[in-house]
Amino acid sequence: MLAAANRTPITCGPSDIVAVVVDRLRRAGRTVCVVVDPAGVVCGRMRLDRLEPSDDGPVEAVMEPGPTTIRADAPLDETLARMSARHVTSLLVTTPEGVLLGELRRTEDAAASPPPTE
Repeated sequence: MLAAANRTPITCGPSDIVAVVVDRLRRAGRTVCVVVDPAGVVCGRMRLDRLEPSDDGPVEAVMEPGPTTIRADAPLDETLARMSARHVTSLLVTTPEGVLLGELRRTEDAAASPPPTE
């Protein structure tokens, strides 16, 4: 599972300023930022399409708390099938303690091709 995940999703802290994070996302061509605490534990997710980009407030005020996560040892084929059935495009991969390991994105090619090897 982890081999198929993006191990470097864009992250920010709950107290980071929304406008600053929005600028980082746009420069990277991304639309989602994973909100993590100082220990790397997932707190939430901030999506560009669900906020006011000029917001001067903290990310914690606009983030979606408690996003669904999966473990690194979850079977890839089963996970992709569930994601497809539920129309989910991405899931966060975490340790049992909630520490972010990466982001699994479902694409049309993901189910048809094997994950890259490490």
